[in-house]
Amino acid sequence: MGGSADARNASKAAGKLISKEMYELLKLAEEEQGLDESGIVRRIEWRCDFEDTAEEIRDFYFGEKNCVIPVFGTVEHAPTEKMKNNNVNVRNIADIRGFMEIIRKENVLFAVVDYIHGLENAENELDVEDVRTIGRDVFLRLREEDKEVPVYILDGIRGHYYTEKEKNALMKKGAAGFIESKRFGKQLERTYMDVCCRVVMETLTERHQVLTYGTKREFDTKANVGSIIFCDFKLETAVESEDKSAMLSDDLRPNKSWNDIFVSKDLKRELEFFIQYLRKPKEYKKAGVKPKGVLLYGPPGTGKTLLAKVAAAESGVNFLSVSASELFNGGPEKVQDEFRIARKYAPAILFIDEIEAIGTKREYSAVPNPILNALLVEMDGFISRDDKPVFVMAATNYIEKIDFALIRRFDRLFEMGTLDEKERKLQLERLIKKQSDRFDISDEMVKSIVDRSRGLAPAKLEKVVEAALREGIRSGQVIKDDLFDEIFERCILGEERVDRSPGERARTAYHEAGHVLIELYYGRTPTYMSIVARGNHGGYTQFGTEGWDSTQKYYLERISAALGGRAAEMVYKYGLTSGAASDLDSAKEIAANMVCKFGMYEEEIGLAVIEAEELKYNQKAKELINRILSEQLEEAINIIEANKDAMERLVKAVMENGKKYLTKKEILEAAGGLNRK
Repeated sequence: MGGSADARNASKAAGKLISKEMYELLKLAEEEQGLDESGIVRRIEWRCDFEDTAEEIRDFYFGEKNCVIPVFGTVEHAPTEKMKNNNVNVRNIADIRGFMEIIRKENVLFAVVDYIHGLENAENELDVEDVRTIGRDVFLRLREEDKEVPVYILDGIRGHYYTEKEKNALMKKGAAGFIESKRFGKQLERTYMDVCCRVVMETLTERHQVLTYGTKREFDTKANVGSIIFCDFKLETAVESEDKSAMLSDDLRPNKSWNDIFVSKDLKRELEFFIQYLRKPKEYKKAGVKPKGVLLYGPPGTGKTLLAKVAAAESGVNFLSVSASELFNGGPEKVQDEFRIARKYAPAILFIDEIEAIGTKREYSAVPNPILNALLVEMDGFISRDDKPVFVMAATNYIEKIDFALIRRFDRLFEMGTLDEKERKLQLERLIKKQSDRFDISDEMVKSIVDRSRGLAPAKLEKVVEAALREGIRSGQVIKDDLFDEIFERCILGEERVDRSPGERARTAYHEAGHVLIELYYGRTPTYMSIVARGNHGGYTQFGTEGWDSTQKYYLERISAALGGRAAEMVYKYGLTSGAASDLDSAKEIAANMVCKFGMYEEEIGLAVIEAEELKYNQKAKELINRILSEQLEEAINIIEANKDAMERLVKAVMENGKKYLTKKEILEAAGGLNRK
């Protein structure tokens, strides 16, 4: 069902289907009990099995829901069960203004008009060409203002039945058919189902889709009743051979949903609105809505392409995907060809990935960009149809490079950033749950990974889980905390360096314990402490987000914590090492911001912002920054001197537990109470 087959072809195909299914059913009946007089098939039932069928397809068969059928005139009727179940509101009204208001503002499936409403003493010999009535005025006005709403004429009202000549005249004026007033209820329901069927066929034709199905047969030997059952209903796109390379085929359509991605409520709400617009453009056209597209931007791995896959799966409309590099290589002709195909199979979504390849700001180059010009012209939509829209989704990692004229073509810009703590936890739990038989991860480890994955793209976290699965399959073991932790560290920071001496590991343990101790002293607990050497560092401490503040006191404490490793090395006589290089960079950046941007040292340096280039020549500011660092280093040394017992406990715990790392819970247990005098 669907596509562009004409009535003759459809009737011929239906005849073949009936013959084939009847033949197969009779064969089944003969196999079951033979076909003598006692075993003759008494009845054949045709029915549908909608188990596991998409809701949209079920709606095709059960009729339009939540719609209005306005009836201009007065006719008595009782709503049928089917129409009540579908929330179809049949509304009698004899006021022209009210009737037209319903047509304009509500979801009208079709209308019924008493053409001779307002005429006194109607007679059978009345010529419809000459009649001047309120009903006629409503009919003509409706045909003029909204030609898409089917209009049916009440026949037999007040004893007047239209002749064939009159019916032909009304059909020429735009009447869709006639409904007898004496059998109004039954004929209204039949008309309702006919219109619903027509809507389905028009929808499928507009989408270039066909509804496919399978059949099965059953035979009840006791009742001698056979059943021919339609099942396995699916929507498939009817694509012409020359367009197949551009269209995403139904079997390749991504099996993704909103549950597979984490986006803001605003983005999801807007995209769901656009998807509904693509499904029912005529309804939104009445409200003056005509979206063109959305531009997704953000760092790599934040879900821009995945969001496009969700839109492809959720919308149900035709989906075309092309990279901007393909458009660049194909030139303006390729742009025009992609939009030609999209319009042909509209409503459709056209996804353009890495759009910066063709959409860079023209101010960066004096060379004309005909490809961008072609894209701008196509998105303006001079040759598009409102009822067959093309919606453009584009993605870029470099929003700052996109031409302003191109940005203006999009209805919304959405930033795809990294996930917050709650979203990271949900993503990790969902990924693990998909392969729950291969994971045995504690809640504490999940929390630890969530804390350490702050700032990671969602795709990176997914790669970690995939790497853990591969390792579990290779080793033939269930993935537990220690293995998962090792995989995470390896994916993010690199392989462990195993060429270190016991003395180097001990120094790293004191260094990291120094960071941890200072943080604990100020009432904040690090989420992770490791002495495993990876990449260009010998270990690291992951600070938590608790107690975040923007005061001078908070920033000074962060400087002390950053210098805690250097302070520990000094207290335990390791001397000055290069291990504190990155710590010094971090501490200097905080101190420089306090002095140059935050205005926290007004008396010493003033409130004016000092730019980075200016700082190179501002000796007073540099001296102040160095003084802050020295003072906070001294404070860190004093804290460690006063809490050597806690330091030793932390070092012993991380050196002797075999894992070479401590979680937040283990850090608290090892440190114990601190001396805060």
